[in-house]
Amino acid sequence: MSEEPNIETKAVKTNWVGLIALLIIAGLLFQCVNSSIDSSRDLDQPTYKTPEPPTWSAPAGYSTAVTDNGVPIGIKWHDRPRCDLGDWCFAADIVTSVNCPHFYASITLLDKSGTNIGWTNDSAQGIVAGEKTSLNFHGYQSGVTSARIAETKCY
Repeated sequence: MSEEPNIETKAVKTNWVGLIALLIIAGLLFQCVNSSIDSSRDLDQPTYKTPEPPTWSAPAGYSTAVTDNGVPIGIKWHDRPRCDLGDWCFAADIVTSVNCPHFYASITLLDKSGTNIGWTNDSAQGIVAGEKTSLNFHGYQSGVTSARIAETKCY
C-alpha cells in the first residue's frame, strides 16, 4: 500500500512549482525589455537630431546673402552698368538657391555724404534655381552716388 503525501509535502511542491514558474516569467520579461534597449546609445543623451543648416553657396564672384523671407541668394554688382534709361543706374546679377516665381528687390539711394535720399526697385519673374538673373535700377534723381540693398524677396 502506498502512502499518500501529507498536506505539508503537497504545499511545498506547489510552492516550488509556483516559484519556478514566476522565475521563468521574470526571466522572459527581463530578456524582452533588455533586447528592446539599444545598448549602443547613451540613455542620458537626447534622441533628437538638430537639423543641418542649408549648405547652398553662391557661385564664384557672387556675395552670399539671404532674402527677407529666408531664401539664400548670390549677388554680383556690375562695375560698369549700361545706363540706357535715366541719369544714373545700378545693376546686379542674382542667383537664387530655389525657384522663384516672383523676385523683388529694392535699393536705398545715397548721396556722396552717405545720406539716404530715396529708393528704387526692380523685379523678375520665373527664376529657376541657379539661373543668373539681371536686375537694373535707374532713375533721374540728382545727387545719387551709391546704393545698398534695402529689401529682397523670393515668393
